[in-house]
Amino acid sequence: MSRKNGDQLLNDPLGHPGELVAKLGGLLMLKTIYDYDLSKSKPIRARNLPGIDLNKIAETLSKEIEPFNR
Repeated sequence: MSRKNGDQLLNDPLGHPGELVAKLGGLLMLKTIYDYDLSKSKPIRARNLPGIDLNKIAETLSKEIEPFNR
């Protein structure tokens, strides 16, 4: 993985997120805090993963963590 290409999950030893983690985290916050319907927005993609729709991943994750957010 290359820091130059933005491939890493975390940017540094302190845990600052890379692009993928930051975008998924943002989508999860939208869904969890505001109950935003992610299927209605345009697909969010990470630069190095153009074929993967992060909205769908965030929707799946939100269903898994829903019991913990009550």
